[in-house]
Amino acid sequence: MVQEVQDARDLGVLRAAKMVRWTDSGRPPAYRVAAFPLAEAFGPNLRMLRALCLVVLLLTSAVIYRAARLVSEQSVAAVGAACFALSYAPLWASAHFGTDYVLYLGTAGLYSCLVSYAVRPANADAWLWAGLVASVALGALSKVSFLPIGLPAILAFLVVGWRGRFAKRVLWLVGTGAATGLLVTVPWWSVNYRAAMSLAQFASGFVRHDFPWLTESFWRLFGPPVAALVVLLAVALAQRRQLLRQAMSSSQRLVVFSTCVAGAVPLFLLHFVGSNHNMRLVSPALIPSILGASLLAHEAGVVRVRGAVAIAGTVVVLQGAYMIHHFETSTIDLWDWDPLLELCDQHGLRDPVVKHLGQAIAFNPPAVSYPWIRRGRTVHDSWLWRFEQGPIDWDRIGREVSTADVVVTAPGYTGDPDDKEPLDNQHNAELVSRLETLSAFEPPTELRLGRFDTRVLVFFRRRAR
Repeated sequence: MVQEVQDARDLGVLRAAKMVRWTDSGRPPAYRVAAFPLAEAFGPNLRMLRALCLVVLLLTSAVIYRAARLVSEQSVAAVGAACFALSYAPLWASAHFGTDYVLYLGTAGLYSCLVSYAVRPANADAWLWAGLVASVALGALSKVSFLPIGLPAILAFLVVGWRGRFAKRVLWLVGTGAATGLLVTVPWWSVNYRAAMSLAQFASGFVRHDFPWLTESFWRLFGPPVAALVVLLAVALAQRRQLLRQAMSSSQRLVVFSTCVAGAVPLFLLHFVGSNHNMRLVSPALIPSILGASLLAHEAGVVRVRGAVAIAGTVVVLQGAYMIHHFETSTIDLWDWDPLLELCDQHGLRDPVVKHLGQAIAFNPPAVSYPWIRRGRTVHDSWLWRFEQGPIDWDRIGREVSTADVVVTAPGYTGDPDDKEPLDNQHNAELVSRLETLSAFEPPTELRLGRFDTRVLVFFRRRAR
C-alpha cells in the first residue's frame, strides 16, 4: 500500500494504476485499489486501513441481511448477518488489513444478486445486472478463493434454474453478467495467473496451521457461542426434515438452496483436505452457508419455536462479548522497527542488506522493511532460516551472514505456539553466541521493541578504517 501511494505521487495516478498489474503478482489487486483513496488522502496509516476493513465488514453484513431477508423472516436475517460480522474468522481478518475484506463484499454481492434473480425474477433490471457484474469482478480481483466459491454457485444457478424452467431472460442475465464480470478481470489474470495460483497452492500446504479442523472451526471460524447456535440449528432442522423436503418442491427455493450449497461445499472441502487450517481462508464460505441456513430455518419454522428468538439474540450478545474479550486479552505485539533504520543511518548504511533469524507477527521481512518503504527508500531484508527448511545448516547460515551488512535476532524470544513460532526462534541464542566470536561484526546493539520490551540484538559489520 505504501508503494502504491509513493508511485502515485511520483508517477501520477493513471500510470500507477497501470502498474498494479505487475506489483504483488500473487495477490489480486482489489484490496489495494479499494484502500488507495484513503491511503492517498491520509497516508498509509494502519489504523485507517483497519477501520476501512471494519466498515466494509459492516457493509457486507448489511448485504447479507438484504439477501437473507428475501428468503426468511426479519429476525432470522438479522441473526445471520450479526453472526457473520461477529464470527471469529471474518472479524479477525477485518481487524487486520489484508485481502479478505473486499472478498467478503464481492461474495456477499454475488449471492445477493443470485438470490434476487431466483426470488424476484420480475425485478431483474439493469441495476441488478450491473451489481452482478461488479460483484463477480470484485470477487475475482480479491482472491483466488473466490473462484471455488463463486463459479460453482453460478453454474448451479444456471443448471438448476434451467431444469426448474426459470425464464430464459433470467438465465441469460445471470450468465452474461457473470461472464462480463470475469472478462473485466482478464487484464490482471492474463499477466499474473501463474503467480496467483502458485501462491494459492503454497498457502494450501502451509504446515504452520495444520491444526485439527473441527476444534479449530469451533474456536476460530465461529467462536463458541455461534458454534453452539449452529449445533442447535442443525438439531432443529433434523427434527423438521419432512417440512424441508416439502419446501424444496418449489423451484425458487431449490435454486437458492442449490446455489448456496454449490458455493459453500467446494471451499470447505478444499480447506479440509489441505494442510493449512487457518479458518480465515474458509471464512467466505460462511456467506452462502448463512443464506442457505436462513432459508432452511424459515421453511422449517424454527423461528416459531418458543424461545428461539431469545436464544439467538442471547447468542449474538455472548459472541460479541467473547470477541471483545479476545481482542482485549490478545498478546499480539507490534514492533516498531524505526530504531533499526536510525541505527543503520548512523552507520552510514542507506540501503543495507539485513539478515535476520527468528519469526513473529512483527518480525518478518515486510515488518522489518516497513520504515524504509514508508520513506521511499530501499532495504534488502531476508530470513536466514525457517523451520520449514528442515534442520538448520550453520555452514549455510555462515555464508549468508558473510553477505550481510546487518544481522538481527531476538535471543530469549519464543513467539506464538499456534503459529509454530518457537520452532523458528529456537536457534536465536546460538546465533548470538556465534556472531559474538566473529571479528567481522561489532558487539551487538540492544533494542527493546513492542509493549513487552522484547530484547532484540543488532550486529553491524565492521567498516574498514
